[in-house]
Amino acid sequence: MYTRILPSGDVDSPLVLIGEAPAREECLRGYPFAGSAGRFLNEILETCDLYRNELYITNLSKERVPYDKMSNLNKEQLDALKAELVAELNALSGKRILIPLGNYPMNAVAGKSIISDWRGSILKPVAELNQDFIVIPTYHPSSLHYGGNYKNWAYISADLIKADEIVKNGFEYEMADYKFILRPSFQDVSDTFAMLEKQNLYITLDVETIGDTLAAVGVAWSRRDAISVPFLWGNGNSYWTEDEEFEIWKILRRVLPKLDVGMHHSLFDLEIMSNHKILLHPKWDSMLMHACLWSELRHNLATVTSIYTNIPFYKRDDDNSKRSVIKVGKEMDFWEYNALDCIATYWCIEGMIKDLKEEKLTDFYKDFYESLIYPILEMNITGVRIDQKNLNTSREYLNNEVSDNLNKITELAGFEVNVNSPDQVRKLLYEHLGMQPYKDKKTKKITVDKRALESLAFKYQHPIPSLILDTRSKMRTVGMFSDDNIENGRMRCSYSLSKTKSGRLASKKKISGRGLNFQNVPHGIARSLFIPDDGYILIGGDQSQAEARIVAYLSEDTNMLALFKGGKSIHHENAKNLFGKDVDDDSPLYKLAKGMVHGGNYGIGPIGFSRSTGIPTAESKTLLNLYHNTYPGIRKRFHKYVESCLIATRTLYNPFGRREVFLDRIDDNTLRDAYAFIPQSTSADITKTALKRLYTKRYRILLDLHDGLIIQTPIGTEKKAIQDMIDAFDVEFKIWDNIVKIPLSVSIGYNWRDMKKLGSEGFNA
Repeated sequence: MYTRILPSGDVDSPLVLIGEAPAREECLRGYPFAGSAGRFLNEILETCDLYRNELYITNLSKERVPYDKMSNLNKEQLDALKAELVAELNALSGKRILIPLGNYPMNAVAGKSIISDWRGSILKPVAELNQDFIVIPTYHPSSLHYGGNYKNWAYISADLIKADEIVKNGFEYEMADYKFILRPSFQDVSDTFAMLEKQNLYITLDVETIGDTLAAVGVAWSRRDAISVPFLWGNGNSYWTEDEEFEIWKILRRVLPKLDVGMHHSLFDLEIMSNHKILLHPKWDSMLMHACLWSELRHNLATVTSIYTNIPFYKRDDDNSKRSVIKVGKEMDFWEYNALDCIATYWCIEGMIKDLKEEKLTDFYKDFYESLIYPILEMNITGVRIDQKNLNTSREYLNNEVSDNLNKITELAGFEVNVNSPDQVRKLLYEHLGMQPYKDKKTKKITVDKRALESLAFKYQHPIPSLILDTRSKMRTVGMFSDDNIENGRMRCSYSLSKTKSGRLASKKKISGRGLNFQNVPHGIARSLFIPDDGYILIGGDQSQAEARIVAYLSEDTNMLALFKGGKSIHHENAKNLFGKDVDDDSPLYKLAKGMVHGGNYGIGPIGFSRSTGIPTAESKTLLNLYHNTYPGIRKRFHKYVESCLIATRTLYNPFGRREVFLDRIDDNTLRDAYAFIPQSTSADITKTALKRLYTKRYRILLDLHDGLIIQTPIGTEKKAIQDMIDAFDVEFKIWDNIVKIPLSVSIGYNWRDMKKLGSEGFNA
């Protein structure tokens, strides 16, 4: 057993990795990073074409620390370790890049804290280090063990590649030499935008708001040149006189629409600018570009900046307060922050244009990101009309239903229960009623969430779990339709193109806190409140069993293909196979059979299916085996193909060219995500194609439903709108050697809930 673990590797290496302290395995073997963190490090280095014997590797502490936690050391001990490390590093000669792995080494050599902020930044070393060093911090490889952080390997890899590139370039690297126009005069603004207009420069633009109020508009026209045009002081007063502000808006409205524009999170900035009568058409959005390239990484500007630029982290001030908040006396910091966002976006876009081209994703970005910005922006701004006449009646009805449900629960339980209190519901179900507790798959903690309650209701056939579910749902619905969420008689949301790995649009409340996530609106009375504008009617298009059809072609399963080509419903046929009889759509057996198709296609196991349905594990296993025996191609062809791609490259493509690089550890969860990727993303990209086509025909698109859309059309134009909806979803794509097209179900009505299906177009393959 070694007591002191000395550095290893090449003492002359320009790359110096600094860990925290040796652990048990290191002390047994006598060199740094000998344990599991070392194995992670070796794998990451290999992705960067680096090898540990070519690097100088050391630790902040040369001895094992109590319980292997640096937090168990006091300040005096940490200061002593820092002094020893400084002496060690100062003995090294020549240019070096110090790469501290984690918070404690970073603090020792760069004086910074919060590794998630500073990783990837190029920093100056602390004053005690008197050699020719720069510092590029990154995560410690041991972080891959904890809290779903396995994807940190991708960030570590990016940071090591950045450091290695600097070495390869002879330590020549670009740091932005900022030329910012902050606290501008009216003449500064006028001259700057006259120059931009005359030279027709490409710009990046960033908007800063305080609440709902525009605080500044920043513009950059190079990696160093930017202006922040303020509109507020920290005390809330206007920056300009009334006449000056009027003239500045005239300048911005004249110049900005003429220029090629890049942004980060353009859907937000464009909505703010449109409120001020400025319509811009961004060619590039660094958030969307990054989502297109690396959908599993974070897409905030700080993360993208850390990967694609040499700009040090700037999102917090010296007190670790956010710089995106304007403060009295610190307005210059706020305006500099605005200018830095513009510069960072400019630099990031340049880098990602190259990456998109190299990865052959430029056309896909244009087709499925850039071209969708304005259709989605219009959906976000417009929202959907709410039936104000029936709103109060619906609230009253729902509140009465809630009251009735609570009375029933009290009567059945023998005491009152707060259905929104997890603790009270747990005691009722698991202690008072003696039901078997359900545990959350990720946290492993006992839960009474929606899935648990659904499972308990099915398993025990007891009314209380269903009553709790129904009561919670009705309470949420009443909350959804509060007056605060409705603006001018309309409900709005913010659709996003960058939040999901599958390419599906994500929906959430507006940044103002108003509106709601449309994709969480439950069936029933809530959907009846979504109505068209006066004189209009709703037309809906929904891809018929799209994901299952795509799986049929991916699996090349003759039984499943024959079923679809025969025009049959896989869910009804599956129910018949499983239970030996026909079932209708309202039967619990139909829901079970439908869950079997989804779960079986995407690799659910007997235990997972048992948890999701409430049926015993043995029965789940029998049903799953029956399903896969009926459709053997799912496992033998489709799943095997996905698994081989993940093992070889971690990468899958859908038929339209959407790419997913799976960065998490390859386990059952990742495999299930991978099985779902091609079917879900293909269906989502069909919907996006339809959305664009309907937008070009100037239909008002109200709702995205992942596999479908709802539009409104003037009464009297239904026939044309239905045909346009069918044409919009007429999208052919190739799976293996088959040309595939998903049939469409069309519906019509005067509210979302009561839309009537008109039938389906034939299935062509």
